[in-house]
Amino acid sequence: MFYFEGVGAPHFNSLNVTEPDFFKNMQELIGAHSLDDWKTYLRWHAVHASAAMLPTAFVNENFDFYSKTLTGTKELRPRWSAAWVPRTRRSARWSVRSMSIRPSARKQRAHAGHGWEHLRKKRSVRTSRACLDGRRHQSAGAGEAEGHLEPDRLYRQVARLFGASDRTRGCFRQFAARESNDMQRRLDKIGKPLDKREWPYPPMTINATYDPTQNNVTFPAGILQPPFYDNKADDALNFGAIGAVIGHELTHGFDDEGSQFDAEGNLRDWWSASDKKQFEERTSCIKDEYANFVAVDDVKLNGKLTLGENTADNGGLRIAYMALLNTFAGKEPVPIDGLTAEQRFFLDGPTPGAGTAPTPSSACWQRSIRTHRTGIE
Repeated sequence: MFYFEGVGAPHFNSLNVTEPDFFKNMQELIGAHSLDDWKTYLRWHAVHASAAMLPTAFVNENFDFYSKTLTGTKELRPRWSAAWVPRTRRSARWSVRSMSIRPSARKQRAHAGHGWEHLRKKRSVRTSRACLDGRRHQSAGAGEAEGHLEPDRLYRQVARLFGASDRTRGCFRQFAARESNDMQRRLDKIGKPLDKREWPYPPMTINATYDPTQNNVTFPAGILQPPFYDNKADDALNFGAIGAVIGHELTHGFDDEGSQFDAEGNLRDWWSASDKKQFEERTSCIKDEYANFVAVDDVKLNGKLTLGENTADNGGLRIAYMALLNTFAGKEPVPIDGLTAEQRFFLDGPTPGAGTAPTPSSACWQRSIRTHRTGIE
C-alpha cells in the first residue's frame, strides 16, 4: 500500500489483481536484491522510457539496441517524426481532436451505420448470447463540431495540460508534467462509477477494438476513411474493408476471450464444456495453417499465439461477406469495371492489413510476443 500512498491515491477497500503470480514472484525478487540495485534498475527504466525526450546521445543509444539490434531498423527517423509528433498526439489527443475530424465525418458515420446493422444481425444469428453492444459503432462524437478550439485557445489548453505557461519549458519537463496530470486524472476515477461513455482513445485514431469488460466495440473517426471506408464507394468495397474490420471485432466477443465475460462485461464464463471443445477443434485447422506461413526467410508464424487474431480475421471476413449478400435482397448489383460485387468484395479485403515486410530480426522478435501476425510472404 506504500505505493498508492506515495502517488496520492484516494482510499479504497478492494483491489483487482489481474496477475497474482507476477506479484508473488516480484516479492521474492525484491528481497533478493539490494535497495541500491533497485534504484539503478528503476533509474534505467526511467531513462529508457524518456529517451526520445532526452539529448541526442540518449536517443542514439536507445535506437542502437531497441531498433537496430532487435528489429534490424537501419536508419533513425528525424526526432520530430519519431518522437515529438506521436508523443504530442498522444499527450494532447483530446485537445486537438477537432482538428482531425473532417466536416464530412457525419455523412461517413451515417452511411457506415447502414452496413453495421447488416453485420450485427448476421453475427447474432444462432447464438444465445445477448447481441454485442453497438452503441459505439458510430464513433460517438466523431465528426461533431463540439469541442472545436481555435488555435489560440488550443495552445492555452495544451499548455495547461503540460503544466507550461509558455513555450520555453524543456521538452522532457513538459512531457513529465503531462504524465503527472494524466496519472492524477486516472487516480481521480477511483471509487467512482464507471463512465461507459469514455472512449479508450481519441477520434483521429486509426484502429478498432473490442473490450470484453464492457462488451462493446469502438470504431473511431480515424478508421472511417479510405482505404478502410469510403462513403462514395460501392457496398462491395466497403464491406470487404471496414466490414471485415467490424466483423473481426465482433468475432472477438464470441471467441475464447469473449467467452470469459458475460453480456454486461462481468467475468463469467458463458460457454458450456461442449462449446469450448468445439471451439478448440474448429480452430485447430487455423492454428496449423498459419503455423506454416512464412513471415520472412525461414521464420514462420506462431499459429498458437496468433490464433485469436487469425480466427477473428477469418470470422470477420465471413461475416462481412454474408452481410454483403444480405444487402442484395435477391437482386444482384450491376458489375463495376467488369467485376461482380462478390469479386469486388475481395479486392478491398486484404488492403487494410497490408504493410511493409518485417526484417528477419523484427520477425523473430515479433513472433515470440505478438498476438497479431507479422507480414506473410
